Amino acid sequence: MTAVPRLADADMLSREIADAAAELAARIDLGEFDDLDEGQLLDLRALSDTMAHWAILAQALEGRIGAVRQAPSPMEPVQRALAH
Repeated sequence: MTAVPRLADADMLSREIADAAAELAARIDLGEFDDLDEGQLLDLRALSDTMAHWAILAQALEGRIGAVRQAPSPMEPVQRALAH
């Protein structure tokens, strides 16, 4: 079972997915899976393409997470008012 990434590692998830997709595509192109029938090979190519797509989506989510982390807390004015 793969460990769920910690939030600190979340910004690296899209890169890992993209790398895995590229590696799978390269291995397919190099003929490493030539012993598979055409249907299985097409499934592997579809998997590689799907992983690349998910990497793009994960990167977009990482950008949103980064923006949220940098945004000021909406509770900040309330906390200041309560402190006085």
